Order: sequence, then structure tokens, then C-alpha cells
Amino acid sequence: MTDPRRANLYLAVTILLWSTVASAFKLTLRTLPVPDLLLLASLISALALWILLLSTQGVAAVRGQSLRQIAGSALQGALNPVLYYLVLFYAYKLLPAQQAQPLNFTWPLMLMLLAAPLLGERITPRKAIALVISYCGVVLVVTRGSFAGLEAIDGTGVALALGSTVVWALFWMFNLRDRRHDLLKLAMAFSWGTLYLIVIVLLRGGLTPPSPAAIAGACYIGLFEMGVTFFCWLRALSLARNPALPLNFVYLTPFLSLIWIRLIVGEIIHFTAILGLALIVAGILLQKSSTRLAGVTIERDT
Repeated sequence: MTDPRRANLYLAVTILLWSTVASAFKLTLRTLPVPDLLLLASLISALALWILLLSTQGVAAVRGQSLRQIAGSALQGALNPVLYYLVLFYAYKLLPAQQAQPLNFTWPLMLMLLAAPLLGERITPRKAIALVISYCGVVLVVTRGSFAGLEAIDGTGVALALGSTVVWALFWMFNLRDRRHDLLKLAMAFSWGTLYLIVIVLLRGGLTPPSPAAIAGACYIGLFEMGVTFFCWLRALSLARNPALPLNFVYLTPFLSLIWIRLIVGEIIHFTAILGLALIVAGILLQKSSTRLAGVTIERDT
């Protein structure tokens, strides 16, 4: 049953919360090592996802999983949250948030590129044009419109931010083949991921004692980047009379994120970051409607 008012409310909450997470990443990474932050956030996310799953779907949603599906969750958990967020968080440590966030937002384009060799998707002329437009935006974000100071660009940070899109695209390709409920898939993946991260943190010498601010930041990221907001997004899609409406409005998220980066993190936002992000979004919008992977790309547009 559709309910446009509730759909709009869930959509507004989704956009608002997802727009803040780039700032939360940047601030919390100042006080915690990357693996420690990811462990705490993943644990909080796993708990939130299980609570949401059991309260909305009941225990019956968990029963009947095959060993193959559980093994699939183990692989998905290695990709997301472990590898994806390790790569992304290190990118945020090295880059200004106004660069890391737009570069990470190119993941739908990477999904399209990987779909060609892995899923047999054809890159049409329209998709090729979309790629050119979006990656022109990437160049603009990275160079700030000038090639004179290329030596000042943190190449490692840029490579990590773009590399995170490869991991995310691979994760959703595996996720696409898994027919279990979305919340169950995520709860299982984050449970496995939390186990992996416990081992990683122990091998590094144990968890750094977090400050109250660090704990608050990790909880915020776990709930509103990885957990609850995904549930709000699914509710917005299911309650909307026209699912295209939330799909289009969610592309406001990265632009709103730049405002929070300025107000909360304190970065001076360059005009080239706004223009580059606009080109990236324009390319994504140009290509997204014609791909068989549209069912995947709607599931995370942050």
C-alpha cells in the first residue's frame, strides 16, 4: 500500500542523515584509527540491523538459510563492511571531505563498467557519454580546475576513493544474485564483517581506548550510514506512489553534504567541487535508467 506522506517523510530523513555521514567520517577519524572506528561502527550497525529485521520480519525471516547463503554472507561481509569501509575511511583520512565524497559517489559508474565484462551488459553510446561526463567531473574535483599543481594532489587518497567504488560495485553484484530479504542480507554481512574486524583489531594490538566523542561518532556512523537509514530508504521506496520520485530526490544528498562539510568540518568549499559533483551526478542520471542493474543502483545512492 502506498502512502505518499510517509514516503516523503522517510525520504527526507534518509537524505538528511546520509548527507551528514561524510562530515561524521572526517571528524571521527581525527580521534580513532580506521580499523577501530570501523569495528565499533560495524558492531552498532549489525545490532541495529538485527533489531530492525526481527521487529519487522520476525524470526521466520532468518530460518531456512542454506549453507551456501551463509557462505555468501561471509564473502559479502568481507567486501562490505570490511574492505569497502577500510578503503573509504583511509581515503577520508588523506583527502578533504569535499574530494573524497564526490569521488566515492561515482560507484554507479563503476558498477556499469564492471557489468560489461562480468554480467554481459553492453556499454551503449549513451552510457559512454555518461561516463565521459561524470569522469570529467572527477578530474575537476581532483585538480580543482588546474593542472598546474598536480604534485600537490594526494594520489593515494584519490586511488583509494575511486578504489572504494570497485569494492562497492562488486559487493552489490554478489548482492544482486542473493534473493534473501535485504535486511537479512545486510544483517548477516555486517555480523560476519564484525567478526573479521575483531580479528584485525586484535592483530593490530587491540582496541584503542575511545573517547566519549569517538564512541558517539562511531555510533552515529554505524546507525546512520550503515544501518537505520537504509531501512528508511527502503520504506521510502515501498511507500512512494512513484518510486522514481525518491530515486531522483536522493541525488540532492551529495550537494547537501557539501553544506555540512563547510559548516561542521570547516572546509572551504571550492566552486570546482560543486561543479565537478554536478557533472558526476549528471552522468549518473543519464545512464541509470537504461541499465538492467537499476534494481541495485537504487539501493544506495550516497
